[in-house]
This record gives sequence, C-alpha cells and structure tokens, in this order.
Amino acid sequence: MSKHVENISKLLERIFLVIMISFMILPFFMMVVTAFKTHAEINDVVNRGILQRILPDNWFNFTNFISIINGTSPLLNGVSFLVFIKNSFIITILSLFPALFFAVTAGYGFAKYNFPFKNIMFFMVLGSLMVPMESIGIPFYSIVARAGLVDTYLGIMLPFMISAFGVFMIKQAIEKIPNDYIEAARIDGCNEFWILFNIVLPMIKPTVTTVIVIKFLWTWNEYFWPYLVINTTEIQPITMGLTRFSNNLFQDYGPLTAAVILTIIPTFIIFVFTRRFIVKGISASGIKG
Repeated sequence: MSKHVENISKLLERIFLVIMISFMILPFFMMVVTAFKTHAEINDVVNRGILQRILPDNWFNFTNFISIINGTSPLLNGVSFLVFIKNSFIITILSLFPALFFAVTAGYGFAKYNFPFKNIMFFMVLGSLMVPMESIGIPFYSIVARAGLVDTYLGIMLPFMISAFGVFMIKQAIEKIPNDYIEAARIDGCNEFWILFNIVLPMIKPTVTTVIVIKFLWTWNEYFWPYLVINTTEIQPITMGLTRFSNNLFQDYGPLTAAVILTIIPTFIIFVFTRRFIVKGISASGIKG
C-alpha cells in the first residue's frame, strides 16, 4: 500500500513539474513562432484555425530578421538593430573588467586582512545591494552631468564598473582558502598581487566565472540608467533599441520578437557554456536558496 502511494506521489510530482516547465517554456515558444510570422498572420485571428493562429505559415520566413538587421522596419527609422547589439557589447565588456578587478581586490582584502571598521565597511557594501538604481539615479546623473559624461560610453559604464555583489561572492569564496597557502607565498617573498592572481584566483575559478556571468547579464539587461543618461541613438544599448518597436499607436510584434531573439542569443550561449561553473561558484560562496 505504501509503495502504491509512493508511486502516485512521484507521478503527481512529475506531472506538476511538467506543467510548471510548460508554463516557463510557453512564452519563449510563442516568441520564436511570432518572429517567423508576417504582420497579417499575427493580426488575423478570426479567419484562421487554432494551429494556424499559433504556428507560422512558413518557418523559413526571415523577413522580420532581415528588416531589423537592415533597419527597414518602420519603427527603426533606418537604424540597424546590430548597432544596439554592438553598443551593448561595448558597454558590458568594457565595464566588466574594472568591476571584476575591484571585486577581486576588495573581496581579497575583506577576506584575508584585518583593518579598522572592516565589518562596518563590508556591511555598507552589502547595504548597497538593497538600494535600487532608481532611487539614486538622479544624484548619480547630476554627478555624470557635471563631469561632462552625459551621452558618452563612459557615462553609461560608470555605475557598472563596481559590483557589490561581486565583492560579496569573491570574499565568501576566498575566506574558505586556508591561510597557510598565502603565508607560505609571503615567506617566499611574493607580493600580494602575485599571491592574489597566481594562487588565490586559480582556486576560486567557478566563483569568478559566476561573477562574470551574472555581471554580464545585469549590465546587458539594464534599461533605467541608459535611458536616463543617453540621448544619441548611435550609443544606445539593446534595451533602448527594443522600445522602438512600440509606441502609442502601433506595436510591431514580428520585428520585436525577432529583435528579442537576437538579444537573448548571447546570454543563452554564455549560460550554456558556464552553467556548471555557476552552480559550483554559488556553492563555493556559501549562498543557499
């Protein structure tokens, strides 16, 4: 009897998981099929059957992709969507290097050094994670404007060049490294930067990879700050480019979903190749769900 109940319980659990996964996958599926539909197919829901409403008539219809790449989509006004993708890569990658450097050095300092007000300073770092960008956007904009960096790549990247989350992750991982390794290197005459980059970092590769991926995703998907500080189309990132496909009078769903697919591809590729490191990195940092 107990075995029968256990089998039913496992079956219900699997059914529940299938339903949940279906709800998660459905929006992505609808996005993909819409990208291959014409404007007429998307809007004609009266004279078409159920399957015809869901699936495109031609899976090899790349008109939407071609229109956004060439900039011929009506709402793009002649600007290729590849311009926005290029800008996002520039902003994300160039801001990633200083953010990672500061996260590694600060994390190492918090983990292996004792200095006055250490706990208070680390608490302030963690506290910054709880402050949304929207609440400090105006004063930050004022600083950037006074520095003459509005409408520049550097002005966009400034808030992304430091990662409080990265400091926390790196600090948690380095704390687990025995001090004996570091002390032995110091006795041999190695300086702190050599110890950090040649002994400590190789031992926390999964955590560093996790910080890189998460920081990449956060910067790649950021909308509020670029919207606040950018006016020139030539340096707008993809998040601002996507808003061009919708206005008060018209929403161009075909090119919009095609643009979203192009936006997701880089992040999807990064996740596929780094997912194992992310799991190890989160485990090494001591974060529990």
